Amino acid sequence: MHAHPPAAVGLTAAGWGLDPPVVPEILFAMGRVPTVPYASPTTSDVPDAVAAVVATGCEAFMLARHGSVVLCDDPMTGVMRTEIIEHTAKITVAKAASRDASGSARGTVSC
Repeated sequence: MHAHPPAAVGLTAAGWGLDPPVVPEILFAMGRVPTVPYASPTTSDVPDAVAAVVATGCEAFMLARHGSVVLCDDPMTGVMRTEIIEHTAKITVAKAASRDASGSARGTVSC
């Protein structure tokens, strides 16, 4: 299943990804979700890059600056895994937003 979850796509556009994840739930649901490097559409670079990631055995991956791909047997599983990808991306964005200019998490005390 291919989708364009906005927070997850935004992460890849910013040069971030979901591997490693900031929360472990995504690992239990589908394992690693690596990011396939950006490749110009309609070129052979796209299937070559995708094949390399699929060969690692992952069940889902992000296409940098484009969208998610979930490998599954039925549409419901694809939808649920896509929702987990987007949920994890939103948590990742929240984590990034909680950093102050010094790189310390807000609300923590430095010793």
